[in-house]
Amino acid sequence: EMLVRGAPVGGQVWAGPRVRHQDAEEFGKELRLNAYVVREPLGALRVAITQILSALCVAVPDRSLPLVPLAAWGVLAEWFLVHRCNHIFQAACCRLWIVVVNHAGPELQQLVFTGHGLLAGLCEMVLAEGSY
Repeated sequence: EMLVRGAPVGGQVWAGPRVRHQDAEEFGKELRLNAYVVREPLGALRVAITQILSALCVAVPDRSLPLVPLAAWGVLAEWFLVHRCNHIFQAACCRLWIVVVNHAGPELQQLVFTGHGLLAGLCEMVLAEGSY
């Protein structure tokens, strides 16, 4: 629930070279990265919560996966695509995605990968930035 409660409403990123969006000025937390702008940094607490969730899901997937609120998967999928340069966060999320593939039912897999646009977002990201 901490992940969902702390998530801002709406998208957080604009793709493209050094894009400037007027709504970002309202936040005053905009973070400019090489190919995109993030409205606000991910933060150490969100990364730590994701790492803990990941460790729990890896250790006891059958007990922990059902306890993750469905809204949290949407937040994690969005942050995964938005904060693609935060490698510590990316690693924790990748462990979660693997647990979902290996241990979750088809409903949760559908929700995470298709419903929340994770697969489509990954494809768009690779096509937009190219594969190096």
